[in-house]
Amino acid sequence: MHPATFAKLTALALALAFLGSSAPIAAAERQSPASAVLDRHLQAFGKRDVDAIMADYGEDAVFITPQGVLKGKAAIRPLFEMLVKEFSSPEASVMIHVRHANGPVAYITWSAETPLNHYVFATDTLYVVDDLIRYQTFAAEVSAK
Repeated sequence: MHPATFAKLTALALALAFLGSSAPIAAAERQSPASAVLDRHLQAFGKRDVDAIMADYGEDAVFITPQGVLKGKAAIRPLFEMLVKEFSSPEASVMIHVRHANGPVAYITWSAETPLNHYVFATDTLYVVDDLIRYQTFAAEVSAK
């Protein structure tokens, strides 16, 4: 995977963490196992805690993007290290537009601004088993500044 593509991918995934949902979360969604993991994941991003972020993933987790597939925590970690770095800027902002959770699946759409990129539209889907992310998908429209 090209380093610039990987950096953009990382920034998008991190945006998950900094996003605060503007819509209220329905009671059924709050009870979803995936919703609790998503909340924990976003809090870890907000704290810029890569170890806590990675604790949300199973050892054999799979992160699927348009640019390729990252398999295992060791392959996923560098993505979040880069995202944390990009989104740590005081100028960075993220907005979650849609948040849904049902059973083992959580889904968000979001947009963001960082000093490096404009995230026009992004989406993440998490599949959770035994309180850990086993699969995550990500896609986004990103414009470099």
